[in-house]
Amino acid sequence: MPLVTWMKSKSKLDGSLKSKIYNFLEKLQEDDTAPGLHIEPMHKPKDPRVRTGRVDLNYRAVLYRLNPAGEPHYIYIGAWPHDQAIEIARSSVLQVNPVNGVLELIKDSEPGTGDGEPGGTTVVPPPVSPDPEPGFVNGLVSAGYTPEYLVEDLGIDAEVARRAIAARSLKEFSAVVDNAPEWQGIALIDLEAGKSLADVKEELGLGKYEDDETKSDDEKIREALEHPASKIQFAFIGENPQELKNIIEFGDFEAWRTFLHPEQRQYAEKNRNGSFRLSGGAGTGKTVVALHRAKVLADAKPPTRVVLTTYTTTLAESLATNMAKLDPALAMSTKLGQPGVCVAGIDSLAFQIWSAAAVDERSAALNLVFGNGDQQTSKRTDKDAWDFAADSVDHGLEPTLANPTFLEQEYLSVVLANGVTTKDEYLKASRAGRGTALNRPKRIAVWRIVEAYRRSNRMEDKASYAEIAALAAAALNHRASNGDRALRITSLWTRRRTSTQGIGCCCGPWSPKAPTTCSLLRIPISGCMARRCHCLALAFT
Repeated sequence: MPLVTWMKSKSKLDGSLKSKIYNFLEKLQEDDTAPGLHIEPMHKPKDPRVRTGRVDLNYRAVLYRLNPAGEPHYIYIGAWPHDQAIEIARSSVLQVNPVNGVLELIKDSEPGTGDGEPGGTTVVPPPVSPDPEPGFVNGLVSAGYTPEYLVEDLGIDAEVARRAIAARSLKEFSAVVDNAPEWQGIALIDLEAGKSLADVKEELGLGKYEDDETKSDDEKIREALEHPASKIQFAFIGENPQELKNIIEFGDFEAWRTFLHPEQRQYAEKNRNGSFRLSGGAGTGKTVVALHRAKVLADAKPPTRVVLTTYTTTLAESLATNMAKLDPALAMSTKLGQPGVCVAGIDSLAFQIWSAAAVDERSAALNLVFGNGDQQTSKRTDKDAWDFAADSVDHGLEPTLANPTFLEQEYLSVVLANGVTTKDEYLKASRAGRGTALNRPKRIAVWRIVEAYRRSNRMEDKASYAEIAALAAAALNHRASNGDRALRITSLWTRRRTSTQGIGCCCGPWSPKAPTTCSLLRIPISGCMARRCHCLALAFT
């Protein structure tokens, strides 16, 4: 059965072509000799491996045929109107970069409409304007790079290197990197931004390429497909027709779904002995890495139980949808403890654990969190609960302290985080990082409001989402203290906000002598759970 690799396109796939391209590639995977495909070599092409195939009466696909071990392997580049496809096929060359071993598509002329320009194609960018953009400083020039250095040491295409350094505006520089092979564009952007050449090479996996003359060109290209930088734009489809359909159906959905930057790939795929925290600015791909990491963990040892969680229900639903698109065959679960990947909001996970807790676990947790083993928690706390509590007691606090925001954060960060159930415990509890000093009289006044808040909730059988999370963690801690570790789940979480100042993170250093506070739930955890927790301190270990 022929193998197929898909090359990432920088342009969206024409909607009218989706089903036709899917049918073409599906037939290609079944039998590349089928007469309806019209897989034909070119007359005097620059690359003898190039082929074109019939998508419909007007469009032809451009492919490269490898035969390294007797089994045909096609690299699909794109589909264009007949004449344009013929020109692209004749002028393009699929080659291994002689400096670093990355697979590239090199061509002389730029294609027109259709499937979009080949994502890895080197084309001629717009001419450099005579006048520089005010305020623009080309970071490549400032760092002292020359075209010759970028070509010889990094493997950047000579014309791309020359025009990138000659760019006199952000628009010109962007045009250069947009038309360069994907890895070259990434490298130039990073270098222009001030990243060192050594760091760029490390992140892209670039090293000195040693040409093995004993191997055929097809074998070299096949090996180059495995290079981390090649995987940015070349994705092996394999024999799964559903994967092929998804790539075509969702179009650019996502290059991110299949194509990971090598630096992202190492976080998603590397084996680790414990937990780790991945941070970055908005749009840097943290959620993408989490999705891929969940798939890697689930595929490693089926039927592994993996939890992917976040703060909000809406985002959790989005993650679940994208997880299914990433791998439709991946086992998914809706409840903790079931095999597969469980995607849910953190509040939902906490509620699942608390609802399923045994009688002894619930009693122990209620005593630990509230100091009352028979409290009911069937309803959620009202939004104005803190306002009501503050108005119901004589506290004497200034408005800056007797407001819902301060009181709720004090409750989460000090009371719940330290397992405080009495006034004496609160007076002794650490408030490090809270930012607002409270003397003893003020602490006593705050505790009066806390008591009123808890008393009202107890009378109405209510508990907040944070309290449910604290109860769930306490129940699991009780279970672990009895030697029961039946719930063993690898967990990941993605967040959209920063944790409260002063609250620790459970993926930081763990000590058996002191509890760790989770920055997600803002509750204390301890024992084996804290040691391996992936920022989901409910105790998925």
